[in-house]
Amino acid sequence: MIEDAGFGGLLKIGFPTFPLGFCGWLLRRFDTDYCELVIKGRGRIPVTSDSVLGPNGGGDVKYCLDEDAIAFMFDRFGVSGRYSPTVKSIENSLKHMKSADEHFLRTFMVLAVSSFLCPTTSLRISPRCFLALVDIGSIRELNWCEFVVEQLRKSISAYGRKSSVSGCLFYLVNLYLDSLDTRDIQIPDGAPRISAWNKKLVNKVIEMDMKDNGSFGKCLLKRRAPDNIKSRGASSTSAILGGIPEIADFVSTNVAAGYSAQKK
Repeated sequence: MIEDAGFGGLLKIGFPTFPLGFCGWLLRRFDTDYCELVIKGRGRIPVTSDSVLGPNGGGDVKYCLDEDAIAFMFDRFGVSGRYSPTVKSIENSLKHMKSADEHFLRTFMVLAVSSFLCPTTSLRISPRCFLALVDIGSIRELNWCEFVVEQLRKSISAYGRKSSVSGCLFYLVNLYLDSLDTRDIQIPDGAPRISAWNKKLVNKVIEMDMKDNGSFGKCLLKRRAPDNIKSRGASSTSAILGGIPEIADFVSTNVAAGYSAQKK
C-alpha cells in the first residue's frame, strides 16, 4: 500500500542519522533566493523537486491549520483533548495495526510528514499536516516533491533568527553526498538513493570532504549532479518500517537540533 501511494522509499532508508556539525555547515551553504547549495570554489547544486523523486501530481500539499481537518483526524485517532497526539503514540498505534487499510496509510503518512518530510521541533504531530491527509486516497495526486523542497527552503530562510531548523535535512545531506566526486570510493547505483548510503559510507565520504581546518567542501563536485535522488524515509523500529532508531529520539536529537550560525 505504501509503495502504491508513491512512498516506497520510506521503507528503504540506509542511514538514520548524520553528523550535526556537517549539517550546520551545509545549511549555511544554502542560497534560499536561488534554492541552491553554493560550495565556494566548487560550484552550485540545485535543490529542486526534480531531485526528490516521488509523488509530484499537480495539486499543492496544503500545510495549514484547518478546524474541520483537525476534528476529523482527532476523531480517527481517538483524541479527546485539545493537544495533537505525540509522535510516539502514533508510532505505537502503527505497530499494532493488523490491516493495511486507509487508516493504516493515513497513520503512516501522519508519522512520515511530522517526523521526516517536514519535521518540527515538537514531539507532537503537527496538525498542519492533517488537511492534506484527510482524503488519503488522493495523496498521490499531490506534489509532495515540491512540498519537501519548499518547506526546507522556508525553514532555512528563518535560520539564524531561530535556534533550530526543521525541514527534511536528510534530503539535503543525501543530495550533497550524491553530488560529490568520491574518486575511488564506490557508491552503489540505483534508486532510491537513500538505500545506497549506510552509516559507514556516509562517515567515510564526509571525512574525505573535511578540510584541515575542520570545515567541509574539500571534494570536487561531479560534472553533473545526479537526478535520481529519492529523499523518502522514516525512522522507526516498527515491524512495518524496519530496524531504524526510534522516531521520537530521531526528531529530538537530529532533525530539529540547533546549530551555530557562525560561518567557518
